[in-house]
Amino acid sequence: MPTAAELLTPPLVALALAFVIGLGLATLRAPRSGPGWLTLDALLVLPLFLPASLLANLALLLPALGAERLTAWILATTLAALPFTYLPLRLALARTVATYRDTAALLGYNCPTRLWRIDLPLLWPLLPLSALLAAARIAAEWFLVIGNLQRFTPFTAALAVLALAAALTLGVALTRLTPRV
Repeated sequence: MPTAAELLTPPLVALALAFVIGLGLATLRAPRSGPGWLTLDALLVLPLFLPASLLANLALLLPALGAERLTAWILATTLAALPFTYLPLRLALARTVATYRDTAALLGYNCPTRLWRIDLPLLWPLLPLSALLAAARIAAEWFLVIGNLQRFTPFTAALAVLALAAALTLGVALTRLTPRV
């Protein structure tokens, strides 16, 4: 039986990765505009519209390329949670007044110092919100993976809800929620 640390580590790693990547890409993208940057926005928001089953199949494809199953799940879930961290932070940074950045440049702040002294204090209300949104997406998928750590199947939260609704509608008892492989 896995310990609590073994059960909590993969979703927390996925959350940390999604948060750090989302914040980094938001700070990179915020002061810039143009068609190339809009394409980057579209690519980063695309996982928001992908069904969870497609991301789970992506997680199943990665072990065929040599990655561990849990590592593949962490990468797929990080990709699924990335829009929830990137979008709010990018929009908030885009609304930051340009005079703050100009003043920081006059004071001699480099990019990391400006991030710590200007951008993060302005983003403070959104940091927990974006982390909570990403954690909700990660938790929705992780609850179905917990009992199936040894053989990860593409049975995701969306499919579980549909199976439960079908079972309740038909009056059938669900004896096994994961498909047989």
